[in-house]
Amino acid sequence: PLSNEALGSRHAPRQVTPAAAHIGATPYYNNIARPRRGRHPEDLRFNNFNYSDFVFFQTCINFATMIKNILLVAAGGAAGSVARYLLSKALQGSAMGTFPLGTMAANLLGCLLIGVVYGLAEGDGAPVGADLKLLLTVGFCGGFTTFSTFMNESLTLVKAGDALTAALYVGASVALGLLAVLAGLHLTKIV
Repeated sequence: PLSNEALGSRHAPRQVTPAAAHIGATPYYNNIARPRRGRHPEDLRFNNFNYSDFVFFQTCINFATMIKNILLVAAGGAAGSVARYLLSKALQGSAMGTFPLGTMAANLLGCLLIGVVYGLAEGDGAPVGADLKLLLTVGFCGGFTTFSTFMNESLTLVKAGDALTAALYVGASVALGLLAVLAGLHLTKIV
């Protein structure tokens, strides 16, 4: 038998006999009552944190992280799109004629930038963290470079009868794009 102090304490299990169980006492398992829950202010602390609470808080954290990532990509994409527009406008009036120099320059600079960012994001203690990497690669480079415009301009050149210029544009963009990414990666090793 337990003392009166132990019976009154919320931390000590109360003994419940099978005879007392039918009188409205707390349900029993192996003659030990379940601890009371929700009746004491101490129960509001995290010691009663259950799985559904964990799932709720984890969902809130995941949602907040997703919103932060969406805002990073949106900000980077907006800046990249504006930069591409300004670069294309500046270069399109140059002496290249029908050759889409603005789009090619944007794609090559984007390839160089993504190579630099990935090079700086490698290894322990990298100067570019996950948030900045997301902002610059998916956001800025995603808005700055444009594969759909590249393909549309290539098709426009083919339809205009400039198959040779179209082939030069596609070949040079792909080859120089690969070289630009490689150069960006190597630049981070030098610096």
